[in-house]
Amino acid sequence: WMTLKHYGIEKFQALVDQHLDLALLAKALFDQSPVLDVMVRPQLGVVCFRYIPETPVPDHMDRETYLQKLNEALVERIHRNGKALLSTTRLQNQYAIRFCPMNHRTTKEDVISTIAVLEQTGREVEKEMVSKWAGG
Repeated sequence: WMTLKHYGIEKFQALVDQHLDLALLAKALFDQSPVLDVMVRPQLGVVCFRYIPETPVPDHMDRETYLQKLNEALVERIHRNGKALLSTTRLQNQYAIRFCPMNHRTTKEDVISTIAVLEQTGREVEKEMVSKWAGG
């Protein structure tokens, strides 16, 4: 209550609007990406997506299993390199990555660069997975 009283409701409204705008920017950038697929309409600043490979899924693997392994590896790599903090969930029994740019320090440039890192890292992980799983 004291924080609200000190800063005022307008400050909090502006911050919420900023976060929602960043999520809409993220969705627009995801929509432009050939490899990042938004799974549902963003809710309250959270964009759920997954990496969809540019290469075919190996013949010996189920598509959803492969996509889950690929996306799990992507999240692990992103966490390890410290470029972003992502969380995961399941949507309609599919593995999903949650992108939530709701930090008072997050800027448009942060969103743009994070999505570029997701694309680049996803492609690196995909290349490694294709090499690993080639031929069964």
